[in-house]
Amino acid sequence: MLDSAVFEIMAQFQLVITHKFTSEDLADAEGDIPTMHENFEHEVQMEFSQWDVDIQLDNDVKITAEHQIGFSGYLKRCYEFKAEEFDNDELIDGCFETQLNDMKLEVINCCDMSLYEITLISFSWADNELMEIIPN
Repeated sequence: MLDSAVFEIMAQFQLVITHKFTSEDLADAEGDIPTMHENFEHEVQMEFSQWDVDIQLDNDVKITAEHQIGFSGYLKRCYEFKAEEFDNDELIDGCFETQLNDMKLEVINCCDMSLYEITLISFSWADNELMEIIPN
């Protein structure tokens, strides 16, 4: 029986950011709209990277009439699980819900700390399995 083990949990999420591009944004991109989108994406990525959260524009950039821009992202975190969270050396189903909720709260905190108006659309566990981290 294991005393404890460390697992990596990966979560994925989608959110929308409300942002109206200005003529200044376009000027900073030298009039190139794809560059303007890339500049915005980079700025948002830098904000989220402060909390070790990866984020990127959705594949097909669509800006709605409400000036909402879709992003998707993920984060990975390692957690130690104790022996009582195992059954026959396998992690008990659902025992990582607290950790997954903590990860969701991290994303919500990033959204709240942002300079932009951000709405979290979805958040879920990204894998069907957990990856055990074996110490060196």
